[in-house]
This record gives sequence, structure tokens and C-alpha cells, in this order.
Amino acid sequence: MEIEIENIERKMEIISEKRIQFRAKLISTCPSMDLIAIVSEKNQIHIFRLNLSKIMTIDSNNFESSVTAISWSSNGKLICIGTNSGFVHFYNYEIEEITKSFKCHDSCVKSLFWDTISPIINEEVNSLKRFIPNIKDLYSTRWNNHRTKFKPKKELQIDSLTYLISIDTDGHLVLYPNGLFPLFHHKFENNISSISSNFSSQNNDVKKQEQFNNLLNENLYFSENVTNKNVQLSLKNLFSLKGGMYSFLKHFSKIKRLNSICQYSLTNCNNLFNEFKSSFLSSFDLLLENKISRNEKISSQNLQSVYSQLVIILSQGFHENENFKKTLLQSFLPGQVSKMKKSLNALLSDILTLLYDYCQHSNKLLSLHTEALLDVIHYSKNQNENDNGNGNGNEFFYKANLMNTFEENDFEEDFDFENNEMGVLQEECQEPIETTVGKISIKSLKFLLKAIRKSNVQIEKYIKEISKIRKSFFLFCDWIKSCSEILIIENKIQNKNENDGDENEEDEENLKIPNKETVLLKDSKELCHFFSQMILHEQKSTNVSNSQKCLKKINDIKNLIEQIELDLSKFVQEKIQRKDLLNLCVNGQDDNQNNFSKKSNKISFIEKKIGENGSKKYLYTLQLLQQKESQQILIIKNLLNFQKNGNGNGNEKDEDKDEDEDENENEIAIININQSFLCKEFQFYQKNNLLLLYHNKDQSEKKCYITLTPLEDFQFHPIENEYLKENTVNNINKIPVSELKIEKIIEIENFKNNFIFTKSDSRKTATLLIKDINKLMVIDLEGDDEEESDEDSEYDSEEDSEEDDEEDDDDDDDDDDEEEEDDDDDDDDQSESESN
Repeated sequence: MEIEIENIERKMEIISEKRIQFRAKLISTCPSMDLIAIVSEKNQIHIFRLNLSKIMTIDSNNFESSVTAISWSSNGKLICIGTNSGFVHFYNYEIEEITKSFKCHDSCVKSLFWDTISPIINEEVNSLKRFIPNIKDLYSTRWNNHRTKFKPKKELQIDSLTYLISIDTDGHLVLYPNGLFPLFHHKFENNISSISSNFSSQNNDVKKQEQFNNLLNENLYFSENVTNKNVQLSLKNLFSLKGGMYSFLKHFSKIKRLNSICQYSLTNCNNLFNEFKSSFLSSFDLLLENKISRNEKISSQNLQSVYSQLVIILSQGFHENENFKKTLLQSFLPGQVSKMKKSLNALLSDILTLLYDYCQHSNKLLSLHTEALLDVIHYSKNQNENDNGNGNGNEFFYKANLMNTFEENDFEEDFDFENNEMGVLQEECQEPIETTVGKISIKSLKFLLKAIRKSNVQIEKYIKEISKIRKSFFLFCDWIKSCSEILIIENKIQNKNENDGDENEEDEENLKIPNKETVLLKDSKELCHFFSQMILHEQKSTNVSNSQKCLKKINDIKNLIEQIELDLSKFVQEKIQRKDLLNLCVNGQDDNQNNFSKKSNKISFIEKKIGENGSKKYLYTLQLLQQKESQQILIIKNLLNFQKNGNGNGNEKDEDKDEDEDENENEIAIININQSFLCKEFQFYQKNNLLLLYHNKDQSEKKCYITLTPLEDFQFHPIENEYLKENTVNNINKIPVSELKIEKIIEIENFKNNFIFTKSDSRKTATLLIKDINKLMVIDLEGDDEEESDEDSEYDSEEDSEEDDEEDDDDDDDDDDEEEEDDDDDDDDQSESESN
């Protein structure tokens, strides 16, 4: 340890040391030029080199009051000086004079902070052609005629952006881009007695210093005495290329700990942010609503007005602190503004359209302010001329102007051109504008060029929202497809209720799509068209691979809508098969019968074809959702040649099947199913007179069951009867033959009195054999390989069974149950065959 300490002591050597003959109160360094500025108590500013050789002294007579803050520019050519009276002076020590001054504060300027943002490089990595046409040949101001001396990367480089922040004790924050003019102003409500805690080098209170440093590491903080890197990084993040001015407002309002350090009123900060945000969005909405439509290009007058307002606002400066906010709002938002009316989707579409139209009309911007920028922009000999033939233009210049317009369109959310006060601006913009800082220079354009990054970030967020909306749209189309049949049946029944009984037959022959369904199709078409347009806008601003994906999605949407229309048309054409059932539902019951209440909200319709030799036999189920309870009615029509009393042997019925089929065509059986008994699938087996129900026993359960129920006890009645009595079996759960918990039915085979059930899920497949109708037996294919060996090799094992005896209901043997996933609602087809 001693050796290490000695090594450290030898490394820490004093390079130079000099005793100054005055007492310093402020010190600021310039790393780029190795300069040091020291402010004495007599308000004199002494400038030294790093070797402490004195360069010059700035006399206190140049300032109206005492110096309270000082900061160097990044290039070391300017010194920013804040005074006790609220002035901010920019002193050029090379020419030894104050170049400009701004009075943006009414109280003492407490802190100044000047930082740099890294240069903007226009290369493929940082290409801007994703959402707007690529900017060609962005040349730096360091360009000269000897282009071969520079590397291509340096040729495409834009000078770094610098920004200055000044803060006073009353809570005013002002931002100066490149130190040219005060662009942004923020006011806090509460006065600030002290922004920073001064800790001198002789302070021995170590704990207070540690606490102070910890606060600096965790919070945003402004102080002339703080050199903590964390503070600089936090400020740099605020003004990163991805954020821009609008993100600065948003980020600044989220800093919760500012109140504890700087004693700011965070509530007022958030209110001010919300006020700015609502005003900007409202004005942007007005512009889109009044001036720009999707079928109309942006006029050159609009572009001239926008850009001229931008130049005037940025160049005039705000010399009166109290009127800063008022002047800003009056300049950008003349008159009253309405609230935001457009949704996020419409706003995205307008923004994409706006960007595209800006690019189309950017050539007109070229001729407006070319003369004002000739002294600072270097033209390229190989630069392509504009499409309109104007050879005075430059790609970089008009693109910068384009982004100038969009930056204010984005940050200030655009302007209202309806006010007569803005009419003067269009006349003033015809000639180069002389401002308080001279002609508009390339530095101001570089600052506004950040809007490219800002717009890209915003559009990326909107496109993420579009991807979410597209997913919702696909779900919506699926919902349309699944609900179309329900809505049609419901509308048919409602139409029958409104019409007389004599007119029902004529109406049924010419059934058309109901009004509700027509509206549904119309809405779906409009929605499809809307999303197609959105995707097309996205396609214009994405690469080839994304464009192909977008086109594929558009085709999928169109095909889906067409499929919905085809399904609906086919469904309506099958009116003959549903005629008897609809008559039964509408006119077959009295008003006192709750089972067929006309006040039912929805009816779910399921159709299954069963039978042999091409004979058509239908099994219907209706689910009536009433106001207080849910009820299922199972209607069986012409399933078997039952006698009206319901008695008989299955074999006798098979023999007389062909003879009695015509006689019992209009016979129907109604079974009232319990409320908690939710049927999913139905199948009938003629040999044994059994009805198979694949169902959920309880709404809360995810487990499914198979119930085999004899149909001999059900009473069939002719459909001509005005009043049909329900069967005495009100709860089908009371008469089960056997129950078997199953996940999904793949195949059911009938070997005389034996049944084989094959079930499967995403992991396993198993075969279950019923050897006797009265007893249920489960074969575990892993444990028992003797029975059904040929079939067992094709399936995996799965454990599950629940046995019930038809004759002995008290003896129940339950095995492990398996849960059914939600996807099991899609039941596979069931087939019935007879084996040798």
C-alpha cells in the first residue's frame, strides 16, 4: 500500500502556479481553446491561457451592473456574461467588443450553461430517407473549392449545434440556439432565493458536500459552480437530436425532484406544459382542417406564410420578459383556437400527407429566401437543378427550409392563417428579411434541421400505433365473420315479428340482407379502405421489403371483406332450410312462454347434418339470451322415425325408416337444457338411439364432457300445433348414460354397441374405447398394449376418465380430469361408420 501511495503522489505534480492579485468570485474554463475567465469582485473579467499567461481584461464599464454568471461558447470565441439587472451579453474577446445583448430576465441572472450537440452526419447509417426523400449532399460550412482534401464523411457533415441556457432567481429559463437569439422561454411561479448552494473550497462540512453531490447525480441542476459531468449529460439528453424542443418541455415537466432542489413549482411547470401542448395541437388541427385536405396539394402561399412567420419569430428576439409568452402565442396562434378533433389515426395520415406534399412543393420554397443565404451557403457544382428549372437553388437549402417549416409545424403544432394579421407576413417574405442579428445564417438552419430527427421519431411512434390498430382490425374482421350469422337470424326474427302472419311466407321467399348487416358491411368496407390508405401512406415512406408486407396486408384485408360478403350472401340464400324453425321461434309459442320470448337479445345458430344414404337430417340448437338469465333450447327435427309417444325399439325404427320418413317430416322435439349446461357439439347414433352432447358442465369450468343420452323418453310433437309442450326432462344432467371428460373429439366410430373415441390436443393423442353402452372403460395406451394394438401405435397416451353407470347412478368412478383450452371451441368433424 505504501508503494502505491508514493506512485500516486509522484503522478500528481503541479504543472504551473501563479498568484493573482485580485479576489475572484466566478471562474469559467474553455477546454476547446485552453482559456480561463476569472471574474473579480470589482466586476472585471480577466482572461488567461492555460499556462496562466494573461491575455486581456474586460473592464466593468462595459456592463450596466455587476456580473453574476459567465460561460464560454464551445469554440471559445464568445463569452456569455449574465448581469444582476437581467441582461445577457455576448462578448467577442478577439475584437474586444460586445456583439449583442438580450434582456430576457427581470431579475439577476444566476446561471449560464453552454453545451454542444454532436454533428449531424448524412450517411446511410443516419439516412433520413425513411419517411421523406433523402437529403442529397449536406455540405459543411468548412467546405472549399479543394474538395479532394476532405473525406466523404466530412463533406457530408453539418456543424455541431450549440445551445445556451440562462436562468434567473425568479424562475425564468431561456434557451438560445447557437447563442443567436432567445428561442424558448419557461417561467416558474415561485421565486427562487438561491438556485445553487455555494460550497467554497474551504468548507469542511464533508457530509453536506456529499449530500449535495448525490443530489446533483440524481437530478437536473443548473449552477455556475458545478462541473459535474452528470449534469452536462442530463442537459445533453434533453436537447438530443431525437427529442427537440417539444421533448424538452415534456421531459422538463416530468422531473419530480426539481422541486426539492431548486424549489421550483412543479405544478405550474406541468400546467404551462399542458397549456402549450393544447394550444399547439389545436392550431395544428385548425391548419389541417381549414387549409389542407387529402385531395388537395399544399399551396405555395401556405408555405410562404409558415416560413415567413418562422423567420420573424426566430429573428425578432424577445426583449421584454413579461411579454415573452404572450408574444409567442400571439405570433403563432392568433385568435381563439379549437380543441383537437382528429383522432390519432387521422392525425398520422395527415402528417404523412403533409410531409409528402412538402417535398412536392419544396421547389417553390427555393426561390423565396435564396438571396438571404447566399453569403453562408456554399453551392456544389455537381448539385442537381430543381425540377422547375430554377438554377439558383440548392438541395440542402430548400430541404433545410422544408424542415424549418415542419419544425415549427411540429413544435408549435402549426399556425392559424385565417387571421388578417398574418397577411402582412406574405408581403414581407418576398425580399430578404433584415433582423436584429443580421441575415438569417446557416446556424439557425442547422438548429431547425433537428426537426428531421424529431419528425422521424414521432412518425415511428405513430407507425407503432398503426401496427397495433391493424391487429385490432383483423380481430374486428374475425368478429364480423363470427357475428354475421347471429345478426342475420336476429334481424329475420325481428322482421317477422313486425309483419303479419300472412305476409311471412312472401317475405321469406325474397329474404335480403337486413339493414343492420348492410350497415355492418358498409362500415367494414370503409374501415378496410381507411386502413388501406394508412398502409399505403406507410408504404410510401418505407423500404421495399416493408412495402411488400404492406401490400400483402392490404390484399388480406380486401380478401377478408370479400369473404365476409360471400358468407353472408350464402347464408341468406339458405332460407328454405330455416323456414320451419323460424316459424316455430316466432309463431309457435304463446306470449307466456319465456323459452321463446320475443324480447330475446341474441340467438346463436348451429347446424349439423347427420344421417346416411344422402338423407338430410338436421339438428338445431337455439340459445336465447334473456334479460336476467341464459337459456338453451335444443330442437331436434326429423332425427328418427319415432312414434309420437316416443316409445319403440331402435331396430324396428330402422326397418320402417323409409316408409315413415315422409309422415314425420314436420315432427319436432324440444328439450329444455339447464342454464349451466353449455352445449358445444351434437351427434346422433341411430343404431342405439343415443344423443351425444359435447358440452361444458359449468360456465366457470374450462373442462368439457361427453354425455350420452337416450332419446326414447323425449316426446315429439307435430309442428302444426299452436302450442308445443316441452319434454318433462327440464334438466338433461339428470338422465346421463355416461360421462367422459375429453378435450377434443377427432373421430367417433360405432362398432355395433361399442364406441371408440379419439381425442387430441397440441401435445398428445389418445383413443378411448366404450365396450358397453352401460359401462365406460378407458384404455391407457402406454400401460396396456394388448387391446387395439394396431391403433394404439398411432397415438400417445393421455389419462382422464369419469365413469357413470346408466342403471346404477350411485356408483361413480372418477379418474384424473383434463382441462380444456380456450381453443377447443373449434370442434372437428365427427363421422359415424359401421365396421365389419
